[in-house]
Amino acid sequence: SPPGDFIYFTSNRAGRWNLFVTETFGTTEAKHLVRSPNDQFPGSWSPDGALLAYVSRSEEDQFDIWLLPM
Repeated sequence: SPPGDFIYFTSNRAGRWNLFVTETFGTTEAKHLVRSPNDQFPGSWSPDGALLAYVSRSEEDQFDIWLLPM
């Protein structure tokens, strides 16, 4: 995240590649951000840090760009 307090990442620990977040220094367990049957991959931040852009890929290999309000 822009201030450096959190790390946003993709993991398949819940079955599909979905978005998770954890504190930079790992003091809490990672939180599942967006549950989806599609694979998700984090992209970039809006300049003010209010939005995280990510890519969602369906099983048919269709790609969509989403914005996640933070």
